[in-house]
Amino acid sequence: MNVKNQLQKILQLGISEDQVYLRPYTAIWKLLYGIAKFRLKASLDGLVADIQHVGSTAIPGMPAKPIIDICISIFNYKAAMLCVHRIEGLGYKYKGENDTLQQHYFVKGIPTAYHLYMVRKENSILDNGVYFRDYLKRHPDAFNNYIILKRKLARQFVTDRREYQKAKQSFVNQVIEKAKTELNYGC
Repeated sequence: MNVKNQLQKILQLGISEDQVYLRPYTAIWKLLYGIAKFRLKASLDGLVADIQHVGSTAIPGMPAKPIIDICISIFNYKAAMLCVHRIEGLGYKYKGENDTLQQHYFVKGIPTAYHLYMVRKENSILDNGVYFRDYLKRHPDAFNNYIILKRKLARQFVTDRREYQKAKQSFVNQVIEKAKTELNYGC
C-alpha cells in the first residue's frame, strides 16, 4: 500500500464506486478541499471563474460519504479540453462529458476520494450546490432532516449509490428552491 492510500485510510477518505456508507463529519475534509482548490487554481490560472466545495463533506457536522465533491466553473467552455489535460496532470481521472448538462466529470483516488465537476460559468449546477450547502448551514431543521434521510437511505441502499442519490433528489430539490426563494425575498 503506497503512502497516498495509507493516508486515505487513516483519514477515512474514499469509497468504492457503488458503496454507500456515511462517516461522521471531520474538519479534515475542509482542509483537503482547500489543498485541492489551491492546486486546481494554480493549474487552471485564468480559466476558472469559481471553485466550490459542494456536497455533504462541505457542511460542518454533516455525516457524509467520504468523498470530497468539487465543482469548477470555467469562463470558456470551449476551452474545456485544455482544462481537462491540466486536471489530469493533478492526478484526476477524466470520466467524460455529459453534453446535456455541459459538464465534465473526474474522479481521484483508489478508492474514489474526490469527485470533480467542471461546468460552464452559466451552468446552474455549481449555484445549486452552493444554495443547498449554505441553506443547510443556516437552517438546523433542514440540516437534521437531511441527516435522518441520509442515514435511512444509506441503510436501504448499501450497495446502490445511484438509487441512494435518486432517493435524496426530491429533498435536495426542495431545499434548493427554498434557498433561491430566501435569497430573492430575504433581503
